[in-house]
Amino acid sequence: MKKKLCLLTLLTLILSGVPVSNQFEASALSARSINVTNLSSTGIRSYYAGLNQLSSTERQGDNLLKNLKPILKNGHSTFSYATVWDWTKITDRDWTLSPLGQAELSNYAFTDNPYVRLLYRNDNGTATAAQHEDEHGRVIDREHVWPQSLGNFGKSSPAGTDLHHLILADSMNNQSGHSNYPYGNVNPSSYTPIDSYDNDDNPSNVGNYTGKRGSITYNGQTVTVYEPQNEDKGDIARAMFYMAARYSSYTSQSDPYLKLSDTPSEIVALTSGSSNPGKGGLLNTLLSWHTLDPVSDYEIMRNNLIYNNAQFNRNPFIDYPSWVDSVWGSKTPVNPTTDSVTQYGQQNSVTPTSISIEPSSLNLSVGQETSLSLSLIPLNASQSVTWSSSNSSVASVTNGTVTANSAGTATITATSTLNFNIKGTATITVTNQQVKTLTSISLSGVTDIIKFGETYPIEDIVVTATYSDSSTSDVTSLAIIDQPTTNKIGEQELTVQYHENIVTKYANFTVKVTNNGVVVGNAITKTSDLFISEYIEGSSNNKVIEIYNGTGSSVNLSDYKLRVHANGATSTTNLNLGSGMLANNDVYVIAHSSANATILSKADATSGSIAFNGNDAVSLYKVSTSTNIDIIGVIGTDPGTQWTGAAASGTGSTLNTTLVRTSTTTGPNSTFSWSEWNAYASDTTSYLGTHTLSHTSPGLSPLTQANAWAEYFLEATSIYCETETGFELVGDVWDALKEEYGYLASDSKTLFSTTASDPDGVGVAGAKARYFHLITKYHSLEQDNFLRDSNNNPIFNQKIGRLVSQNTNHYGALILITLSSISIFGYFLYDRKRKLN
Repeated sequence: MKKKLCLLTLLTLILSGVPVSNQFEASALSARSINVTNLSSTGIRSYYAGLNQLSSTERQGDNLLKNLKPILKNGHSTFSYATVWDWTKITDRDWTLSPLGQAELSNYAFTDNPYVRLLYRNDNGTATAAQHEDEHGRVIDREHVWPQSLGNFGKSSPAGTDLHHLILADSMNNQSGHSNYPYGNVNPSSYTPIDSYDNDDNPSNVGNYTGKRGSITYNGQTVTVYEPQNEDKGDIARAMFYMAARYSSYTSQSDPYLKLSDTPSEIVALTSGSSNPGKGGLLNTLLSWHTLDPVSDYEIMRNNLIYNNAQFNRNPFIDYPSWVDSVWGSKTPVNPTTDSVTQYGQQNSVTPTSISIEPSSLNLSVGQETSLSLSLIPLNASQSVTWSSSNSSVASVTNGTVTANSAGTATITATSTLNFNIKGTATITVTNQQVKTLTSISLSGVTDIIKFGETYPIEDIVVTATYSDSSTSDVTSLAIIDQPTTNKIGEQELTVQYHENIVTKYANFTVKVTNNGVVVGNAITKTSDLFISEYIEGSSNNKVIEIYNGTGSSVNLSDYKLRVHANGATSTTNLNLGSGMLANNDVYVIAHSSANATILSKADATSGSIAFNGNDAVSLYKVSTSTNIDIIGVIGTDPGTQWTGAAASGTGSTLNTTLVRTSTTTGPNSTFSWSEWNAYASDTTSYLGTHTLSHTSPGLSPLTQANAWAEYFLEATSIYCETETGFELVGDVWDALKEEYGYLASDSKTLFSTTASDPDGVGVAGAKARYFHLITKYHSLEQDNFLRDSNNNPIFNQKIGRLVSQNTNHYGALILITLSSISIFGYFLYDRKRKLN
């Protein structure tokens, strides 16, 4: 996951045992010369010359990735995560909107606020484009194209700060769209659109979304994927390919082993090792994106800016796009000396191979006007086209804008000026009558609170469209409904989108995912309905049926009857069970009115009609479904004297026997099965009056629950850390975090007291470090210090200006205070000296 961790104070670092050295690199780079020259093809070939002496098998497939690593690693200069912000003023700069003169390039001080280009943003290069100092965490993020969690390399160098995949991006698409989901193509009829937000926290591109998130079936598995706008797809693919080359083997946790995969179940959060790579993808989708969106001049320039100024290494798949096929396709051996090199300025006047017009069909009324858009392959193809109409008297077109003139049908054509045979068409139908237009949509059936990990009942949502003539229609099946992410704690603002003709309308709904009531560890499986839990066919009138409720809630007995089918009859004697409620984990005992005293003392009801013998079937009948849901014996069959079989314990018989349902039975069975029964001697009553269910199913693990809250905490507090406004957390935000923490199981809370803090970590370790910092820095938060262990003891205590971990106390108090004072004083001297210099 991509989160913004606050920088820890020096005192926090000392007290938590974190080494102080290298922790306080100045966030601003010193003034320096910036080289904006693009490396020549000769220089590029020389950079990869180390491959030339290798055999052909060493220059293809995984061997090529292995042999690219030392080239990409050699000279790779690293820096801190904070310094990335400064470097992106150069690497992600919009050089058209924010050019630098030669004097500025010769002594660039990193103090300006340039326009930048953002992944997942569609107004790059325009007057509304983002600037570098726009709100970090709300407008702009440092996007790890390869998510940190897929290898767990965090924000440490080299992988966590590698500029070839750490790119400025739109915050909303980064956080709510990509997160750590695989890249993929969503189902075009079912996805969640992701918008951008401006500095006023308003949607900047309403109805013009730049990303999509949705669940798809891929290689037989269900997976949630993120799909960016087309113009970002190739850039992302080549960044992912670079990571698979630069980190093709394990060196350390921060220099991990990464590999691309096409299997969704493999793309999960884990810590990389020498034999277990962090996996990203989806591979075949990225390969198709590489072809769809070829290398652009912007990518080439960014690659050279990183090489010339910051990291001094290159992305080989920008330099040699054909090498992608050499690794993951045909595996043709590469040849740096002769393979085609992409060069800046060669990406102009590309002829399209196909043109399509969107929408491809449209209904208009006379006088209406609308604009059509073009979709071309490849994406960098020239959009120079000529527009024409087959019948201008019906619909005329100028630069893609269609005007409806009279009733009829016309075909609009867009023809490439570079190849007249490449065309796209759209059909326009014009009517004299006013076209009924969509005015709004509304929602019903929304579930607004759901437990963490449960399946959201999206099928309950109904979408109703309202039109200009006040008519309404159920359009649920045609609407795009945002699917909540139930493995993420907190509130989610979700969107429903419905498009009809040329109008799109949106409606929002809020879902809160909570830990409240979540089962951690093994849980007793709930039964699907009531069932017969004991059958006594004893001597004389000792006849008993016990019914058990393990459904998890009280059940109204009036919906059930007990039936006796005598001597193979299908007709029945009905015994009503009354109108009361049977509580969960309780039994209802009905006995013959002349049974012995022991039985009668445990009976809830008696009847002279419960006079069955071993050859009489007994069933539990459910009135609301008109079915016999549970049966002993076989209805309509007379076995003579008894039904017999091998019971779960003992020899089974329905004559002169006590039968007790096994503890692993989880529901009624309309077919009698001896494997569900234990057999005991006649008149055994020791099991009567209670029933035990022992069949369990696994609930969440404590780690899963703890990490879910940790990620919720990190995301909720991120912006307050970025802007250093942690005091504003007091109130609703802090209260919500506290409430959700209170819902954690004791074993989950224990993890927060036993796990070591890690300011560069994810999950519990990262959240603990963040919490540690916040309550140290903001006294108002320390006053509500809610992070407690399973015994309700504070994990952190504030004492005489220092923070002491309850589970880790490396130093004595005097030593702590002394070391802190000396270190802080020393840092102040260093800082003053640095400023004077």
